[in-house]
Amino acid sequence: GSAGYAGALQQWCVRQGWEAPAVVARSAVQWMIATAVVVGIAIVVLLVTVEAGPPGPDLIMVPSTAFGRPLTGTGIGVGFVALLVMMIVAMLRLRKASQLIRHGLRAQRQTEFVAV
Repeated sequence: GSAGYAGALQQWCVRQGWEAPAVVARSAVQWMIATAVVVGIAIVVLLVTVEAGPPGPDLIMVPSTAFGRPLTGTGIGVGFVALLVMMIVAMLRLRKASQLIRHGLRAQRQTEFVAV
């Protein structure tokens, strides 16, 4: 949903002629797509490399399995942190685009409505 919103925002900025926010919004879309691709690759790697089975008795956390495979080891933690960082960067880029749009709108001349 966020990638769709950022894409629509980018297209709107292009139609308005606002190049700077359009570039930043496009960057946000690219970060979100990269995050989705990494998640997809992680799922494939999990399905291919990890044997299906219940989590070991030493695992007390509830979300310790995915697709019937146990999630253990430091690689899982590092992967989650990497995905979190990627998504934070994407959201910060989206925030920057919206700030640029707000500053652009504030810089426009105010219109006065006169009653006739």
